[in-house]
Amino acid sequence: MFQVLKTYVLYGRQFVSLEIISRDESLHYYGVSATKKNGEFLDILSFDSDSLSSLSKNLLKETHCYLTINTDQVLIKETELKEDTAMVTEAFPGLITDDFYYEIKRTSQKAFVAICRKNIVDEIIQSLRDIGISVLGFNIGFGVLGNIEQYLNSEKIQTSKYVIRTTDNEFQSFDEDNRLISLSYGIEGEQINSNYLMPLAGLFNYIAPSGISSNIGTRSQTLLQDFRSRVLLKKGLIAGAGMLFLSLIINALLFNGYYNELESLQEQASLVESHKAKYTQKQKEVEQKENIVNNILLSGGSKSGFYLNRIMDSQPESVQFSLFEYQPLEKSIRPDKTISYQINEIKLEGESMDKQLFNNWIQQLDRLNWVDEVSTYKYSETSARVAEFGIIIKTVVDVEK
Repeated sequence: MFQVLKTYVLYGRQFVSLEIISRDESLHYYGVSATKKNGEFLDILSFDSDSLSSLSKNLLKETHCYLTINTDQVLIKETELKEDTAMVTEAFPGLITDDFYYEIKRTSQKAFVAICRKNIVDEIIQSLRDIGISVLGFNIGFGVLGNIEQYLNSEKIQTSKYVIRTTDNEFQSFDEDNRLISLSYGIEGEQINSNYLMPLAGLFNYIAPSGISSNIGTRSQTLLQDFRSRVLLKKGLIAGAGMLFLSLIINALLFNGYYNELESLQEQASLVESHKAKYTQKQKEVEQKENIVNNILLSGGSKSGFYLNRIMDSQPESVQFSLFEYQPLEKSIRPDKTISYQINEIKLEGESMDKQLFNNWIQQLDRLNWVDEVSTYKYSETSARVAEFGIIIKTVVDVEK
């Protein structure tokens, strides 16, 4: 039970294997995906793609895979059985093994050595990681077929790139074949298309990688450990966040009574502060009004009633006032500042329902003997018949009534 849970935590529910080959000077991808139950792969689905972008559409977000590389950068040669490094040197004289990955598929009589530059493999792995596919391990050549060769029972194995001839279930020779020939093989009661034999074989690396001699093991182990570390870190953070959230819920339930009491006290304090602020504001407003009255009284007798009556007498029916200010303030009133206002000015705002009558009225105001100048600072139509206006009337100094 613990092992099943561990596998699910690490790998989730989708297991994937990919093969990359070269075709028409570009890369092509063959893959299989499956679920795993009781150590067996179920619901096996195959897919292929000619680009990384379309490849990701066939897979879950942030998935993982085992990879088989068979691009034009992979070279395979047949050699006699010897010690590993000796076979690599015999198959590829002068090869600098530090720059290449190699993989050796042994039979009872010979061996097949596959090589590929390390930087090429690393670039492919990184390109898959860039689209959310983590490579857990990889193979080069056709050696990975060893995972399923016991189920094939065929003298000729056709894959997406190679034709491999066998004798007594052992590989004897191979040829490259890019003719897109598609055959069908029966494996454990399932029919598998030949193009997906390599990915299917790679899928079994999740269970027990085949015993192939290579210098790939360290790199594959690093990839696997890196994946496990990232998954455990991510799942650990999620679990930690969940525990923290649970503790917060428990804490809220335990101290709910204290919280409600505190909230009630805070509301009372807020209400007191609100009343205090309103009282202070009202007090300031009273002081401001007193200052305005005192300032106007000190400036001489008010003529606002005289001006208001005269303006009302000349007001057309199509004009409605919303504001009348005699000697309007120049700036906002401050408790510690002297009130400053426009002497000999009247500010009017309102609505007009007839532009021509409004213009005639302005001219009429301008001709009054106590008016020095009339200026319009705002006139904007708010509808088809109504316009908002604002005017300033400058009065003549010391005009007699």
